[in-house]
Amino acid sequence: MSENQNIKNEEENIVENQEDISNNNVYPFYRSLVKYTVYGAILAAFLWIFISITIQVFKPDLAPSRDFSTSE
Repeated sequence: MSENQNIKNEEENIVENQEDISNNNVYPFYRSLVKYTVYGAILAAFLWIFISITIQVFKPDLAPSRDFSTSE
C-alpha cells in the first residue's frame, strides 16, 4: 500500500515539475529570435567593414571616391 502511495506521489511530483518547466519556457522562440537577430546584425556590420576595407586596399579604383573638393 505504501509503495503504491509513493508511486502516486512521484507521479504528481513529475507532473508538477513539468508544469514548472513549461511555465519557465514561455517565449523561448522569441528570445532566440532576438538573440540571433542581434548576432546577425553584429556579424553583418563586421563583414561590411571588412569588405569595404578590403576593397579600398586591393581595388582602390572600385572604392567610393574620398575626394570631396568642388573643383573639377
